[in-house]
Amino acid sequence: MNYSFISIKRQSIMGIGMLLVLAYHYMLHYGVYHSPLIIRGDIGVDLFLIASGLGCFYSLSSKTIKDYFKARLKRIYPTFILLTILFIFLDGIILDSHLSVNQWLLKISGLSYFISGDLSTWYISAILVLYLFSPLLFAFVENLYLLYGLLFIVYLFPCVAALCDISYLNIFIFRMISFILGAVIAYNILRKKK
Repeated sequence: MNYSFISIKRQSIMGIGMLLVLAYHYMLHYGVYHSPLIIRGDIGVDLFLIASGLGCFYSLSSKTIKDYFKARLKRIYPTFILLTILFIFLDGIILDSHLSVNQWLLKISGLSYFISGDLSTWYISAILVLYLFSPLLFAFVENLYLLYGLLFIVYLFPCVAALCDISYLNIFIFRMISFILGAVIAYNILRKKK
């Protein structure tokens, strides 16, 4: 199968994903719970993660790991920190909420989702972890048996999460599959070009 069209249309796929996520949150905010966008609003996140997995695999195939991490962190982290600080201040002013120093640090680091289940920044936290583990993940993609083992572990994790009362992590765990799919598509595109 020819997957190169996905690579060519990557930016468009990300744009469609973004619009679906915005529509999903808009519908939730205004209480339109029976909309098809609410029922399947997660498709936008999956499209975005497929395109991100594809882009990360391409990036890792043409850059050193150091350059890959510098480019990824430079792309996402400054904006994330700025917006997180802005929202912390707005929450303090509008909602009169006050965070401890530890809560501030967790939010700014992107770890608040993984440590305390804070869903307000789950996507950024998830994408930072996916970026961090991408070199290892893509070594798995190049070996079919390792990839099958990884997918098996990913599917077992929700059972463990439910037992350990960390089921909020399932949002991230199930989305790993989309990111891995993007990497597999990129691997197949690059392999056919050789």
